[in-house]
Amino acid sequence: MIEIFKPTKPWIINQAWGVKNDFYKQFGFSEHNGTDTRIENKKTIVKAPFDCTVYKTGYQPKGGGIFVGLLSKNEYTFPDGITCRILVDFLHLYQVLAPVGLDIRVGDDVAICDN
Repeated sequence: MIEIFKPTKPWIINQAWGVKNDFYKQFGFSEHNGTDTRIENKKTIVKAPFDCTVYKTGYQPKGGGIFVGLLSKNEYTFPDGITCRILVDFLHLYQVLAPVGLDIRVGDDVAICDN
């Protein structure tokens, strides 16, 4: 079972997973495929949610802005029997602090939030 480190509380969800909106069709989705949370302090440090490798970083010009993708070091088996590693993307960032290829531990600094 995966345990995710979530130091920022409370969670204030701005946009839930699965919200139907034509906006997402431009990305190949019929609905929102993420969960957007509001951070009170825009310069909050994003921490690694689990042991992982920085898989990708970049800029998504159609609303995502600066982003970082983290790939779990461990594989997890889900209730449907699928075993895989987990990729988590953080978008809407001010700055990425960890370069691609860096192995990081749960709780390490990854990025700085923006909006």
